[in-house]
Amino acid sequence: MRGRAGIVTAALLTGLVASLPQGAGAQTGASADWRQGKVFGGSEAAVAVRDRPYGSVVGFATAESTIRALCYVDGGRPVTGWWHPANPYWDRVEVAASGGRGYTGYGYVADVWLDTGGDITAQLKPCSSRKAG
Repeated sequence: MRGRAGIVTAALLTGLVASLPQGAGAQTGASADWRQGKVFGGSEAAVAVRDRPYGSVVGFATAESTIRALCYVDGGRPVTGWWHPANPYWDRVEVAASGGRGYTGYGYVADVWLDTGGDITAQLKPCSSRKAG
């Protein structure tokens, strides 16, 4: 855990990972429906998935998980990461566990721990602009 506020829980053991290309149906630019992401770190890396920014942990997304960033929110204060500049953004994500490891469901991941290949604010719309349903 980084900080008493529980900003981000991560088990980062080795190396850097490259960005994943966008999957079928993904778009580019701020009108995109989703962006494929990968947890920063080595093959044993994991990052906390929370019910809201700075909220309760609902699970962990492992480096092998398929993670789709759907939109982003401003958490109000910067989160620091090891390979990404500090920023206040949290990505609303859909996580599909791989091989029975990790969490499957929805939640929020601090943007500094998810590599989407660029600036999330240029890739996706804010969550408040997404249509319900």
